[in-house]
Amino acid sequence: MPSLFATLQCLRYSLLYNAFATRYSTMPSLLATLQCLRYSLFYNAFATLQCLRYLLLYNAFAIRYF
Repeated sequence: MPSLFATLQCLRYSLLYNAFATRYSTMPSLLATLQCLRYSLFYNAFATLQCLRYLLLYNAFAIRYF
């Protein structure tokens, strides 16, 4: 089950940070749009790295104990 947990964590990070970026994109200005893109790229990269970290961590745990 470690991979399932890691996948759920990945989805949680993605949804959380995409919601945060979407909140900023509703402001009708170029600056807000740029901020939205910046947040989207940063947080999607962060979520992806977190996802990979969890996958590696929990798969290593599973291999060690199972």
